[in-house]
Amino acid sequence: RNNYVAMSAFSVVCDQEIGESEFEDNITVEQEVVVPNNQIWYTTTSGLPIDVTEGGQYDPYQLFGANILSHQAQGEKIVITFDKDITTIQGKSSLKGIFDKSLKNIQLPNSVTCIGKGAFAESGLKSISLHNTLQTIEWDAFYNCTSLKSITIPDSVSEINIKAFQGCKSLESFKGKYAADNGRCLIVNGELRAFAPAGLTDYTTSQEVRTIGAYAFADCTKLQTITISSGATEIYNDAFHGCTSLTSVLIPEGVTAIRDKCFMSCSSLLKIHLPQSLSTIAPYAFSGCSSLTEATIPNQVTEIAMGLFQNCVSLTTITIPESVTAIDEYQTIDGCTSLTRVHYQSSTPGSLLGELSDYCRIYVPTTAVETYKSAWTTYANQIESEEAMTAKPVIQYTAEQEVQWPLFDATILNHTFIEASGIGTITFDRSVTIIDGFRNSKLQTIEIPESITTIKRGGFSNCRTLTEVYCRAKTPPALGSNAFYNNASGRKIYVPASDDDSIIDAYKQADGWKEYADSIEEFDITE
Repeated sequence: RNNYVAMSAFSVVCDQEIGESEFEDNITVEQEVVVPNNQIWYTTTSGLPIDVTEGGQYDPYQLFGANILSHQAQGEKIVITFDKDITTIQGKSSLKGIFDKSLKNIQLPNSVTCIGKGAFAESGLKSISLHNTLQTIEWDAFYNCTSLKSITIPDSVSEINIKAFQGCKSLESFKGKYAADNGRCLIVNGELRAFAPAGLTDYTTSQEVRTIGAYAFADCTKLQTITISSGATEIYNDAFHGCTSLTSVLIPEGVTAIRDKCFMSCSSLLKIHLPQSLSTIAPYAFSGCSSLTEATIPNQVTEIAMGLFQNCVSLTTITIPESVTAIDEYQTIDGCTSLTRVHYQSSTPGSLLGELSDYCRIYVPTTAVETYKSAWTTYANQIESEEAMTAKPVIQYTAEQEVQWPLFDATILNHTFIEASGIGTITFDRSVTIIDGFRNSKLQTIEIPESITTIKRGGFSNCRTLTEVYCRAKTPPALGSNAFYNNASGRKIYVPASDDDSIIDAYKQADGWKEYADSIEEFDITE
């Protein structure tokens, strides 16, 4: 049973002439070599066996369910022979597999029905053939197999656990059972269970996806934008955890729940559209989203969970709807060093988000100002009406250091700069119409309010680190000469989007602005 005999090449002799096409139709495909049920064959980059027990530290029976009789190279392959048939391969831990980075290719026997937790985790596996006897692929089975490019799931597989392919950054395609039409993901009963990220920066899920599985996109560090198609209803825990390049996520109406740590450590996430259908946002969902600047909780959410915005160091504004009746203060805004505005829409004071800094303003319904001040005496001097929130214009910017002596035609009431995040906020006593005096500063980005009608000559000249300018005015302000002279290479000027392009066209044709026409682009002013 466990022996094989090498067979010499042989020829077929025909007693009649046949055509090439007829030969192709009748040729028999070479049979796949069958690995004996008590053996595993593999190759390594060194050609040497891998010490799977690490000097006896690990019991082979716990890894393979059998004892090793021999483990040695036989020609180009390395053969492990056991004292019984192999049915399950189990990792040393969920994140530590049996084989190390020197592993290249592996052939398993047909008797294997389960690839257990962490079986090939952190290995250098490049290819593996899974037989039609395999039934289960467990947690972390191929975790961080960074050289694996493609894998075929046999029809016999009935269960693929979460995280089975997490960290497989070179994975280009899935084939076989559960594979989507484009080969980029596994979809199990409507749940997107695993993703093949290699070479992709943008991705849109298919209409058949109903839920985004736990860890489905976790650690896809090259992914920049994700669009979840309509029909999805839930995003499970850690689904996008550690997607450090992710800048934008579009979640459709119909999604009702975002689970624990869903977007944790998405450090490049600038904005996220949360649908009004959303009723549950679980703990730490946005923890560590260090580039996120604004957050508006949808109207069906009733509770703000612990740690929701922990260490969101760029977050300046949070809006809490009237539907929220409970707030877990534990770590909810810990590390939110740039938070300057919290807007409570309810007329009844509930729980605070957490400890607020002295420069953070709390805006509440006009009729409830005194009620809030009585309930939250510690912050009484920081509580203002909703009208005050809109009446006092604000200019926000980011810079390497605080901008000194900018000039406006309104009185500056407050100018704060948070060194940790580089965010500056300037508050005025009335609407600002003239802007000047940012020249030669370490400015990086700036948002120019809609009220601005004039930008003075050289207003932003020699701001060599300025990369993004957001103009909210739908009518181009009068622009002085050299207003954006000598900014950073590739600097963009964003203006409000319109269906007929009338606004961007007006900017590109206006005196002064047309000098910068090539760098003018649209942005959605509602976001």
